[in-house]
Amino acid sequence: MTGPVKARLYHSPVPIDANLNTAKIACQTSPAFQRRLTPTWLATTCVLAGHHPPDLTRPFRYVYLGCGSGETAAVVAATHPEAQVWTWDQNATSIEATRRLRDTVGLTNLIVHEHPGLPPDLGGG
Repeated sequence: MTGPVKARLYHSPVPIDANLNTAKIACQTSPAFQRRLTPTWLATTCVLAGHHPPDLTRPFRYVYLGCGSGETAAVVAATHPEAQVWTWDQNATSIEATRRLRDTVGLTNLIVHEHPGLPPDLGGG
C-alpha cells in the first residue's frame, strides 16, 4: 500500500472530544498508524477466528512493543481512556516522539517505558 493510510475510527464508548478528534486526524493522515493493531481490530479478529473477544468497555491493559513515533498507541489511548496503554521501543528517538505526542495531546493513560526489557508481570526479569 502506498500513500497515507485511510482509516476510520470504529465504535468506542467514548464521546467525541478533543482527544478523539486528534486520534481521528492521526488515523487518516499518518502512514505510521497501524489500524490492525488496535483493540477493536484485534477483538474482531478474535470473533472471526471463533474465540471470545475481550470486553473493551471494561478497563484493560494494551501493550505496544516497538511503538515507533507513537501514533497507534496515542489513538488507542484517546479512544479507550479506561485502558492503560504501555509502549516500548529500543530507539530513543521513537521514545521521545511518543512522549512528545502523549504530552501534547494530554493522554494520561499512555505510559512510555524508557528502560529496555519488559516488567516482571509481563514476563520480563
